[in-house]
Amino acid sequence: MYKNGANISKKDKERNILFSIYKKDDYAQIEDSEEPDFIICEKKDGNRFGVEVTELYYTETNARMKNLDNYCLDLLDGKDFKHKDDKKNIEIGFPKLIAENGEETEIKALVSHVPKLFEYLAKVRELIANKNNRVSSYNNELSHVNLIIADTERYFEGKQLTTFYSMFFDQEILEVILNSRFREIFFITTVEKNRKVYIPLKMLLFVSRYIQFKEFIEEEYNNISISSKKSIEIFCSCLSTQGFKGLKTIIRQDGHEIVFGSTGICPAIGQNTNVHMYNDNVIPKDAVLFKSDCNGVNNKIIKRFNKDVTESTFLGAVGFDVIGK
Repeated sequence: MYKNGANISKKDKERNILFSIYKKDDYAQIEDSEEPDFIICEKKDGNRFGVEVTELYYTETNARMKNLDNYCLDLLDGKDFKHKDDKKNIEIGFPKLIAENGEETEIKALVSHVPKLFEYLAKVRELIANKNNRVSSYNNELSHVNLIIADTERYFEGKQLTTFYSMFFDQEILEVILNSRFREIFFITTVEKNRKVYIPLKMLLFVSRYIQFKEFIEEEYNNISISSKKSIEIFCSCLSTQGFKGLKTIIRQDGHEIVFGSTGICPAIGQNTNVHMYNDNVIPKDAVLFKSDCNGVNNKIIKRFNKDVTESTFLGAVGFDVIGK
């Protein structure tokens, strides 16, 4: 399980983060690398893919406080700051602890700014964008590369997993994720009462959009069942106008499938919907890139759905406990 702290090398920390999602025994080989940080080989077909690992800190000061041995204790003992920015970001304060009986106890403590949600999300966007800018320098012989972000700030602790989407996905976050060249972006964070989870951001975005679409289109067609091919044409056209890239479709014996990142959805309006998790397996060769300009979908339907998306939100728990929890 991923644990943050000092007394551990950068590579060992990256490895701990990796193994909170990827179980070592499930793969033929996991190699240390740089750009990306790890190369993983599948047992089944020898497919090789990469994983880049990074940590999210609100400031470099926070990183030093969490990673340098005894830094916080040294500051409380009156020792010097390690960096000039730390003096701006940290104050020595004397807050009061109030017991249930009302008794007050003054303590010496380090006081720092707690970011507002928009400040925190700005750091997430910046981190993803910076990592995305380096994808072109990665090993081009890999089938794909995923990004893992370990959130050290615990911003969502105490919040229900079902509220993550509504808090996390503002328009700017949507844009940076949709423009990302990573096949999946895993976000490790803490929710509820010290529950460590990883959230596949592209999967969450894709599944949430489909659930919204399914409700919308069933109402649009008055719950009349329509073919999976027709629903895919409408859904893909809607997603294309929202900035989704690399959508692929697969024709199957039992219907059609649409794939985004590592997730496939087999639409079935008026029926149960199947979600296919490809994880890091190779996407089937018969998957065809969707072309949004050759399907003749009614633009009014697209506009109505896009308007519906902006006026509603998704409440659903798409997240998995880290390995070792």
